[in-house]
Amino acid sequence: MRAYRDEDAAFLFDMYERPEVLRYLTSARLADHEEASEAVRDRKRLDADPVLGWWLVTLADGTPTGTILLVHSRGTAEVEIGWHQHPDHDGNGYTTEAAAAVLTHTFSCGVESVIALTTAVNKPSQRVCRRLGMQDLGMTDRYYDGAALRLFEATAPG
Repeated sequence: MRAYRDEDAAFLFDMYERPEVLRYLTSARLADHEEASEAVRDRKRLDADPVLGWWLVTLADGTPTGTILLVHSRGTAEVEIGWHQHPDHDGNGYTTEAAAAVLTHTFSCGVESVIALTTAVNKPSQRVCRRLGMQDLGMTDRYYDGAALRLFEATAPG
């Protein structure tokens, strides 16, 4: 994983144009390359935060595969982890590996609890949550303007 760079806008635009990605998201579509560049700038604004952020997941050769985010869930102080995987790289475990590293770092910084939210039909992300050992707390409408979402939680070891 690494911080976002300006040149990552093309990858973001491509990833968020894919129906396989968009079907699980409510507001990720990027209208054009300029909007993708702005999305990269937005992600870079958290670079100085010791815990929260957006990271590009890459292969050892630098090929981007997706993104991992750790943010305050909109309108709350809760820490939320999320991921978006480019369909060309599905099924390789990259998201699980990256998310596990982010959770380990997050808990080492003193965060006690991290949530993940998925749409009810997003079985791939629910499988990632389960592989990460996150507890399935069921459906909720407490987040994202009352959308019906499945809530998972990971708590710090110990």
